[in-house]
Amino acid sequence: MNTTLTDSRQSAAGRPPAHGSREAWLQAHPYLRPMESIEQALDDAARVLLAAARALGCEAQSHRHDGVPLLSRAPAGTYAAAADLLDLLVARLARSEALPARLRDACHDLDAAFRRSAAEPRRAVAWLLGGDEAPSHPELLYTLGWMAMSRAVASAAQDPAHGNDDPWDRPYCPTCGAPPSMAQLVTSGEGRRRLLVCGRCRTRWGYQRFGCPFCGNERQEDLRVLQVEGDDALRLDTCEACLGYLKTYAGEGEESLFLLGWTTLHLDVLARERGYENTGASLFEI
Repeated sequence: MNTTLTDSRQSAAGRPPAHGSREAWLQAHPYLRPMESIEQALDDAARVLLAAARALGCEAQSHRHDGVPLLSRAPAGTYAAAADLLDLLVARLARSEALPARLRDACHDLDAAFRRSAAEPRRAVAWLLGGDEAPSHPELLYTLGWMAMSRAVASAAQDPAHGNDDPWDRPYCPTCGAPPSMAQLVTSGEGRRRLLVCGRCRTRWGYQRFGCPFCGNERQEDLRVLQVEGDDALRLDTCEACLGYLKTYAGEGEESLFLLGWTTLHLDVLARERGYENTGASLFEI
């Protein structure tokens, strides 16, 4: 079933979502500016540590046939790369004038902790992956840590968008094991394929075209498409059986804008307003 959603804030502004560039999107959604500053700092840090961010190397492909997520058996260099990226990212954010004062102060606290002990960034990464020792500012560190981890594993996570050799086809991420937070529909030789998108490490992987990845429900009457008014590229795919939802980008070419999670927070608001639950792993809670 297809239903049209109205984003009241966009309607009040008298304009549909802007496409064509990240800057145009941010002009239409100015509340996203702090996240853009964090993303830019991460880009800068990744360029500085480009060699470290390729730490996974040849571990990338063999795991996809046995159902074991890559990070559960990744080499130690992977975690070192993520820790180095996190360290540099936090240091840059602690000095950023583009962030709100409260967020900058929290980054300053984390940076001070990292400066006191060179082992602290690695302990933070270990905590991300299931360690018991809770760090200071855990919510912020969870977001920044997984953003750093996403770059550290980027070269190892196979991208299936332009090929059919994707043996994973499971409802959890092949890299970190998390449930998906988004989806994308891409053109293939057989029509359109669905890729699931991890909200933690940003891996994409192929999955069956129909059905709920959260509860496995395939009853057509329970699966709904909620289209955002004025924007054919974005929609919500929902399941009435478990009340889960997937933000879905039904286009190609603007992945670097629409698959980041934070750029489509208005879809999370619309879903929550209608009683749906974010059962995927997301770094950005509404």
